[in-house]
Amino acid sequence: MKLSVIIPTGGGDHFRTRNFNECLKCIKEQSYKDYEVIVVEQSLDGRYYKEKSPILNYKHIKIKDPENRGFNLSWCRNVGAREAKGEVIIL
Repeated sequence: MKLSVIIPTGGGDHFRTRNFNECLKCIKEQSYKDYEVIVVEQSLDGRYYKEKSPILNYKHIKIKDPENRGFNLSWCRNVGAREAKGEVIIL
């Protein structure tokens, strides 16, 4: 059974990169290997993460709210769910 792991991210927290890479590292260290990782990044400042990670390959979706309403976790999750190919979605 294939899993789709969706990671919504956004905001300007200065710990963002460290936390994101730690999350990818934890996913990579799991024993179950039939999964895809989908990162949905909502940019609040026009800047995005690098699309490649030395830790884990993932699909990177960049979104920007034209109304600048702030980080919208539900919207990011829904965008990821639409792209998911797995039988089970993990948020």
